[in-house]
Amino acid sequence: MASDASEAAVPAAAATAVLPRRWVVVRWALVALWVVAAVAVLAVGAQRSSVEDLERAVAAGRVDAVQVRGGLGDAEAGSATQEAVWRDGLLRRYTEVVVSRDDGITWVDGDRPVVDDDLGTLVRQLAPEVEVVRAGPDPSSGDAVGPGTGSPLTTYRVPSPVGWLLGLGWLLHVALLVEGPAPRTGTRWGWFWVLFPPLGPLVHALVGMRRAGDADVRRRPALPRGLTGGWAFLLNLVVTSAAGLSQL
Repeated sequence: MASDASEAAVPAAAATAVLPRRWVVVRWALVALWVVAAVAVLAVGAQRSSVEDLERAVAAGRVDAVQVRGGLGDAEAGSATQEAVWRDGLLRRYTEVVVSRDDGITWVDGDRPVVDDDLGTLVRQLAPEVEVVRAGPDPSSGDAVGPGTGSPLTTYRVPSPVGWLLGLGWLLHVALLVEGPAPRTGTRWGWFWVLFPPLGPLVHALVGMRRAGDADVRRRPALPRGLTGGWAFLLNLVVTSAAGLSQL
């Protein structure tokens, strides 16, 4: 991928070729792909949350059922990882903890806080009417998607087939940025830094890609409109840093 600085200006008169009508099919096929991907992420994905998020949602009456996986049996000692999955409005959420019945253990195992008792017991204490279901592995346990470590998007996990769909779609957009016509607005690097699936590629298909009948420009103008690579990179840093701080 050429950098913004290396893309030479091209006179408007030189851009005589136009994109064919089949470009409409390519563009709207990508739009449809990312709409389906976004719906799939909401439907079968799960966003990593905290135990406090679970407590607030249950106390507010926004949760009808909680699926609990792992943990310790009633008579077991030691420690074990446990997970709770619930739906809060349109979003499925999950949290992971280490249930420990060993006195004096207060450490945190990675991002998993240590708790004294079962998450199912916690939910029943907060709201006895909420159904607690003991379940097997969560089907959303697969790939994490998002822009960078520390962002809530990176801990939004989806089933592996959806993860493959997001990954292949993202690679297709990168290929279009490298080999396809120059973006309608902004620069190639500008769009590259904001291609966070599924929303980034969807906006790229709707706003950044050229339309059928537009000039088939392979290099950007001398003064491009819209987001350029440097500003997009700074935007990437600000968004991921702010999202990471929100999880502290």
